Amino acid sequence: MPLRQPALNILTAAILCAAGSIFASSSANAGLFTKIFKEAADGASGSKKLTGKLADLDVPKDVALAVNNLPDHARKRSLISQATPEGHLLLTNLSGETVTASTVEEVNSALKWLLPEASELARRNVDFYFPPTALTSGRPALNNLPRTARAHIVEGKKTYPVIGSTPFEAKTLRVRLRNGVVVRAVSPGVFREAVWQLDQPLKPSQVRVLSLDPATTNQLPSARTSQAASKPALVEVANPYDLAKSMRALKRQTVVVSGKIENKVLYFTPPSGKTQSVRLSDLQASAARDDVNLIILNTDAPRQPGVRNLIWQRTQVNGLDDALKSATVGDFWSALATGRAPLQLSVTPSGKTFVSISAEPALGLTRKRPDDDNSLLSATERILGEVVANVSGNVITSGIEASLRSKSRQQELDLRIIPDLPALPQIFYIMALITGLGGLRTIRTWWQRLWPVRDRASFASTLGWLANRAGRFIPFTLVFMPLVAFVATPYQMIKGPLVLVWRIVSAPFRWII
Repeated sequence: MPLRQPALNILTAAILCAAGSIFASSSANAGLFTKIFKEAADGASGSKKLTGKLADLDVPKDVALAVNNLPDHARKRSLISQATPEGHLLLTNLSGETVTASTVEEVNSALKWLLPEASELARRNVDFYFPPTALTSGRPALNNLPRTARAHIVEGKKTYPVIGSTPFEAKTLRVRLRNGVVVRAVSPGVFREAVWQLDQPLKPSQVRVLSLDPATTNQLPSARTSQAASKPALVEVANPYDLAKSMRALKRQTVVVSGKIENKVLYFTPPSGKTQSVRLSDLQASAARDDVNLIILNTDAPRQPGVRNLIWQRTQVNGLDDALKSATVGDFWSALATGRAPLQLSVTPSGKTFVSISAEPALGLTRKRPDDDNSLLSATERILGEVVANVSGNVITSGIEASLRSKSRQQELDLRIIPDLPALPQIFYIMALITGLGGLRTIRTWWQRLWPVRDRASFASTLGWLANRAGRFIPFTLVFMPLVAFVATPYQMIKGPLVLVWRIVSAPFRWII
């Protein structure tokens, strides 16, 4: 019996340490437990470990692992690279040999020593793998890479190539995240946010395609109607001037709307045929209030999806049906860019909880045609494209404006147990409940003084007695115990040893008396 409470105290302390470490790793994405779990995951996935001299060197571990896990033929022409603000390149091979170079000539000389097994042709096409910090602080050093070099940015377990005809001469590097999707990597934070956003799973049941119509009075349901995968995307009609109610029903889902964007205004043509407009800021504000991811497709014509044209064909957005079948958000964007120029993403923070992503055709990455400089022919092509769209019922996406929950906001939402209550109070409450177990004896004593137990004989029936017990237990467990836990538990833990010391010290006197 005397061992029960100390054992409970130890168990409580262990649970608190585990809960605190999990919370710290989820909120700060760092710490000992995070590293342990990461190493365990790497081992389960079968990825190679860093061994020998390379494991002891001061090199970015993610970059070293990425190079170490390449196929044999690729490892022979790949280097672990770091860029310093002073313009120096730190190049390391898999044997752990490091060279510092500050000019193109020095880099070419270093390649002969660092990659002795590579052929002359391979050394002209070396792959340099950098951490994201090279995008800003180490940016000047990238100008010292040979013109034929290929640079890659490593984030987590994935590598992303720096692209462009002269990628290192550009003011802002462009990095390919998916087939048909590149990002203007203005900073490591922007790059990491873009990578995280595109890696998010896309749940078809939470993607709602809206057709804007001011004449509708229908209220959107909170859940989308089931639709066969082989059928076109289900389009729902919403009133763009009453989106506060509509977005409330779509809380934490993803909404896709389309129209023609000009000067931060979205133009749309409802079934009535009269083109109307709504400000993008109004749409984005309505979505942000209810944590809705809003994706606006900038189309070549303002017609709304689902509206029938002159020959009774429904208007569709090219690529949208395939995009909605994608596994991740990145695949969604890539599907919309299929068959056209790559989409270039520009990521900017939008408040504390959202990021804005603008996507447009990537200049300099399109295949130039001989007639691109003929303005008359280009205008004719645009007119013909509009005619074809009118006949076929399809509209083409020329850009995307998205307002998405940021990584920090989404992680906070994922931590919630009760969706509408912030995560921090919920975590604090759970920790208070667990802490209360360590001081349960003291808390029960205090509760007994506050609400004494009535004698069983004072109740006329067993049902009344059980109801009284339940009435005491529920507020005790859910309210009183977490309320006094952080006072009662330390008090009980300190009180026990003090009482034991007092008994030991006073034992001789008690024996004498």
